[in-house]
Order: sequence, then C-alpha cells, then structure tokens
Amino acid sequence: VNVTKNGFASSYEPSIRVLTRKNIQIKFELLKEPEIDEVIVLGRQPDVVATASTTYLNRDALRSAVGGGADPLLSLDGSPGLASTGEFASFSVRGRGPRDNLLFVDDFPFDKAVHFDATLGEDEDVGGGGRFSIFAPNVISGAEFSPGGWGPSYGGRAASLLKLEVADGNPSPSASLRLDLAGYEVGYDGPAGITDDSTLLVSARELDFGAFFETIEELDIGAPVLRDVIVKSVIPINEEHTFEVLLIDTHEDYTRDVTHVFASPDFQDAALQDLKQDSDLYGVTLRSLVGEEAVWTNKVYYRKSDKISSEGEAFPDLVPAGSPASDFPMREDIITVGEDEKEIGWRSYFETVNRWGVFSTGIQTTQIQLDYDTVLA
Repeated sequence: VNVTKNGFASSYEPSIRVLTRKNIQIKFELLKEPEIDEVIVLGRQPDVVATASTTYLNRDALRSAVGGGADPLLSLDGSPGLASTGEFASFSVRGRGPRDNLLFVDDFPFDKAVHFDATLGEDEDVGGGGRFSIFAPNVISGAEFSPGGWGPSYGGRAASLLKLEVADGNPSPSASLRLDLAGYEVGYDGPAGITDDSTLLVSARELDFGAFFETIEELDIGAPVLRDVIVKSVIPINEEHTFEVLLIDTHEDYTRDVTHVFASPDFQDAALQDLKQDSDLYGVTLRSLVGEEAVWTNKVYYRKSDKISSEGEAFPDLVPAGSPASDFPMREDIITVGEDEKEIGWRSYFETVNRWGVFSTGIQTTQIQLDYDTVLA
C-alpha cells in the first residue's frame, strides 16, 4: 500500500496481511514536506565506528521469523548485533548477559517479560534468562531493537534496547479460543464501546506444562505452570487527545518434588525446587496534539514483582534400591531467595518537527523499592 498526499512525504507498506471478513486498521504517518526552491545533496564518507542501525520488525515479520514459534523474543534472532541460543526466550549483545538489556513495553519499563528466569538451579538456567515470553502470538504489533546508540531517555544499562508495542484493537470485533495439550488461550480484538473509535485487546492464557510432561512421559522435569493476562484499550477523547490503558498480569509456578527425583534416570538430578513469581504492570498514557506538528505524551505507570525461589535436595542413594519416593530422605528449602520489586514513575516527552528534523525533549521521575533476602537453613 502506497499512501501519497500533496505537500507530504509518501508512505509505503510493503506487505499487509488480509483476513476474510475482518477489518484491519493500518496507521500511516505522513511528514509535511517543506516548501523549498532547490535541493542541495551533500555526500560524505560513512563513520566506520558508528553503532549498528536500529532494527524494526512488524507483526508479520515477528510471526514469520524462522525459529520464532510465534514468540516475539525468539523472533528477534538474526538481528544485527544480537546473539540468541534459541533455547531461551532471551538474547545477549556484545558479550553482556540477558539481564543487561533494557526492555520497554509500550514505552513502560518492564523487565519481567519472560517466564522461568531462574534464580537458583543449574548454571544454564540461571544464566539463560528465561524460557518463554509473556506475550501470546499476535499480541505484539512491532519490536524495535537497538544494539547501541539510543537516546538519553533510555540510558541505564550497557547492552541493548528493545521496545515492544502491544497491538491496538481493530475496528471489527473478533474472538479466538485455542486449546492444546498444555492449556488454553483466549483473546478478543475489537471495539471497546466506550467511544465511537475506542478499541480493546484482551489476551489471556494458562499453560500447565506439568500435565503436558506427564502426557509425553517426561516425568523428571517438574511441573511448571504459567498464566498471562494482557489488556490494552485505546480511547480517542477528541481530535487532539487520545487516552490509552495497559494492564499486564503474569504468574508462574514451578515445583520439582521427590516424585520427579524418583523419575530421574539413575537419580542424576536430585534437586528439589520451588518457584513462585507474580509480576504486574499498570500504565496509562495521554497523547496530545499540540499545534499542527507537535505531540506531547505523558505516561504514568506502576509495576511490581514478587518472586520466591527455594532449593533443596533429596538423597535417594541413602535408601535401598527399589524404595518408593516417599522413603527418600530430603532437605527442603536449603536456600530461599526472595526478590520483591516495586516501581512507580512518570514519563513526559515532547516531540515536534522542524526544518532540521525532529526535536525531542522530556522528563521522567521514578521511585524504585527493592527488597532482596537470602535465607540458609
């Protein structure tokens, strides 16, 4: 689709997904062309030490990425400067770890975007950075990855910047229900009914991999369970103001008890593990058009995360061969780690177009409360 208008720079979208009996909203931004009498083109040698360019992937690119499996974080594999093993829903940049990356969801800071980011356990699990992202397929409309060189508003860490955009609802309603061996996923995408053009997107899923592992007879892994709820609503107030609401609630629970140790081949893995984590993000956005070319955006958010991890050990070698799992000696909760995080913040930034490009300025304030503790039994 190519959109042109006199006095504005044209916009081109190379690929658009068309669905039967469904209206899809596509946004185009046309920059106003300055009225000039002549054009002067200057060329210079590129800077060989410049940072790599930003990579942007839309929803179709994320969905069709090789090896992505409809997971937006796995779909980033192959971007310039990014290294991913494919086994974990995380990535490393310039030798840094997965936890050194800045992650924003709709321009809200939210680093709990992956499930089962282990604090205790095997080295590969602790350093891997998580197994699954919290986003169901089609929830993310775009991902912008920058391996370096981003603006001061995103400073703070030395690895990379990833900005994820949660999809807006479409004008025509649609609902979905997916069932598989691990659980279910429900979704709604359509009008919100608050105002004429307001939209709503709802995505909820619950996956019980413990039951799935029992079905395929992988009885020694454990019982991981996850739940994700994502709600986004876009409410146009008038031609100059738009209000957005984003709610994210995630929960994960992983248990590995003595029955899983009993199923381990030759009792090679005798670890007892228990993990519980609840993470939430609540954010509102007010986007205002100032004049004809300026946009003023205000964002207020609150996020929290409560995580408790414990590890123990069973001793199957201390009982006669063939003894039931209930006879195994155990030491539960040898080490327990608690991680409690709370953050509240306000981000305000102003952008306007001028003859040199785009002028951007802003301010942000943040209050973070951290409570970490480790208990040895």
